[in-house]
Amino acid sequence: MTFVKVPKDLDRLSLEREFGTAAVAFYFSRIAQREREGKVYYNPLKTIYLWATADRNTNQGYYTSFRGFSNGRKRRNYGGS
Repeated sequence: MTFVKVPKDLDRLSLEREFGTAAVAFYFSRIAQREREGKVYYNPLKTIYLWATADRNTNQGYYTSFRGFSNGRKRRNYGGS
């Protein structure tokens, strides 16, 4: 288990400086989608910080689709072809 220290003065601008505007928009849309499904997020900025930090470290989520992670190659369990 990895612990992440979340900044106390967290706001959207600081998230955009840390992770980029497109990444923050991606995570806000992800939260909006989950809220439509019935989930509740009391501190979405903290949630985005934690998600983005974890995803950046493991090349998952936004970072998988953004930086050419697969470079056009099909990965295992891609879809059966």
